Amino acid sequence: MKPPVKNAFHTIPFLRILAAYIFGIVAAHFIYIKINLSFLAIFLVFLIIIALLNTRKTYFKNRVAVLFITLFLIGTGFCRYRQYNKKPILCSGNFYVGTLLEMPAKKSRSFKAELLLSHFLVNGSVQRTKEKVIAYFQEGSLISHLSAGKRIMFKAKPAIIYNPGNPFEFDYKGYLEKRRIYRQVYIPSNNWRVEDSYSNPLFSPTICAERIRGRLISTYRENNIVDEKFAILSALTLGYKEALGPDVKSVFSSTGAMHVLAVSGLHVGIIYLIINFLLGFLKRNPKGRVPFICLAIAILWSYALITGLSPSVQRAATMFSIVIIGENLRRPANIYNTLASSAFLLLVINPNLLSDVGFQLSYSAVFGIVFFQPGIYKLFSPKYWLADKAWALFSVSVAAQITTFPFILYYFNQYPTYSILSNFIVIPAAFIFIFLGFSIIVFSFFPVVSNILAIVASGTLGFVYEILKWIQSLPGSSVQNIHLSGMQFVMLCLSIIMVMVFISSRKPGYFISFLVLLALIMAANLYFKYNCLTQKKIIVYNSGNNILIHLISGGENFVVYENGGLISRFGYEAVNNVITNLHLKQPTYLSYMDSFDNDCFYLNSGVISFYGKQIVIGSKLGGNRNNFPIDIIILQGRVKPGLLKAKHIVTYHSFANENKDIVNIKKDGAFVLEL
Repeated sequence: MKPPVKNAFHTIPFLRILAAYIFGIVAAHFIYIKINLSFLAIFLVFLIIIALLNTRKTYFKNRVAVLFITLFLIGTGFCRYRQYNKKPILCSGNFYVGTLLEMPAKKSRSFKAELLLSHFLVNGSVQRTKEKVIAYFQEGSLISHLSAGKRIMFKAKPAIIYNPGNPFEFDYKGYLEKRRIYRQVYIPSNNWRVEDSYSNPLFSPTICAERIRGRLISTYRENNIVDEKFAILSALTLGYKEALGPDVKSVFSSTGAMHVLAVSGLHVGIIYLIINFLLGFLKRNPKGRVPFICLAIAILWSYALITGLSPSVQRAATMFSIVIIGENLRRPANIYNTLASSAFLLLVINPNLLSDVGFQLSYSAVFGIVFFQPGIYKLFSPKYWLADKAWALFSVSVAAQITTFPFILYYFNQYPTYSILSNFIVIPAAFIFIFLGFSIIVFSFFPVVSNILAIVASGTLGFVYEILKWIQSLPGSSVQNIHLSGMQFVMLCLSIIMVMVFISSRKPGYFISFLVLLALIMAANLYFKYNCLTQKKIIVYNSGNNILIHLISGGENFVVYENGGLISRFGYEAVNNVITNLHLKQPTYLSYMDSFDNDCFYLNSGVISFYGKQIVIGSKLGGNRNNFPIDIIILQGRVKPGLLKAKHIVTYHSFANENKDIVNIKKDGAFVLEL
């Protein structure tokens, strides 16, 4: 279904509303302007007066009215974003009381959970607060008593969340701020207890849903579904991803099957089919349509709540709700209008979803399927039923990949080349897994039946997982280390839009625009590659307390680490981020006490020369001991700045009288010097 380009904004009214509202959100993110809500209210009244004075039915064609409405929607998006992201008052006390919002998940050396602070104690006085924090609990026997909804009192001070400040790192601080989380706290095992003395414990549908999900997940464990099989089934049916290990994520990600592990339209669609099967009789009677609408929507959103309300399941539940209402009120909706209206509703509730990768991938995939799939499917007409279903599945997969292609490259720096092959396997298998998973839960009261179903599910999961591992092992299973700048990402999205407009309008100008955009993308890529070949950098990473230096010369690079120390996983990730984004070869790793010499790089016992820049690593250097000019001194110990002579002093500690020549890695982030 392709809307005519000329009439797109008229046939899809919510597209106009959504575009203006999104513009306001984006403007609020980049521009700080104070807009009073009362001003917007006055503006709205003014719009209503204009509408009433305009007696024509087609007054929306009036340019002045359209302009004012657009400005109002932009202002609404602007204010909503600012209001939603208003930081809470960060309390400080001796003791804190909070409610667990989820079941603690096992990490490498602790248990992690979200905690909603409700009270804090300072100087014997109890104060109220409302703030979400990330809590890390020390391992201990009492952890097993914690679950969603439990209230605890603890003695530990929450700390502001900071990014390490290394190049190309994931913005963890920004990610949590979008979820309105600003602090984290580590709670030792002897510094907390379950607290029941505070009356009126928090009631929340989310907590209730989390408790239900916890019970359902335990059903899988009770039926001996373990390891990666448990992780896959829990994620696929109930949206529980905490059990997914790095190996499972790697297999599904590199084969292009990761979307199956996110509860989305596929899962909600199956629930909708079940609802139709069980409650469809209500629709036969006109008086039963309203009860059917209420029950169906309640069941859909209950499932969405239990599975964690991810952006993809929110989108699916909202769209299906609109479809249910439209069908039963005999008002079938335009699919593009349904997409736009569901996105608008979700962004009104949470404007931060606009920057959520899951939200972007979900809507781009559905839009691609709706627009491209019918045309691709018509290219070939198989004679046999099975071949026809396989071709339909192929057309859906290709259509979704066309519109998600820029997002995959930009966010994940890789592209799974065998994704169509893996989708032929995992999408039909997903139907089987969902059916088996829910059947195990339904028949859990009959252990014999549920055990048989669990054995079948485990065997099927293991078989499909092994096939995906085999696909991952194929030569060229994924193209790695793809770099796409923000400007290239925007141009690639625009080029796909130009293709869609050209298909709808058949106007050659749009196709020419598509070719021009492709040429610009390739030119930008050539320019980037040229810069990569000529780049010279020195990077000192913020990698904990261990010195980690990256010396870059074109594609060649060297990593110098602390003598006798091991590079942490965090350090490797920091280095690999730079290797991926700057198109570097695999580095040469050296201890700073090693000896090495080539045309541009010399290393000997903590002294480095790189393109004429002299770097000294040491903890007890004094100014009188320098026998040659030093450009960079890298220190771990506390040394008085007055004793050091260098253009740049890089340290892991703070000084009382720091000046501009001293870079504190812990506070300022990684030190980067362009040569």
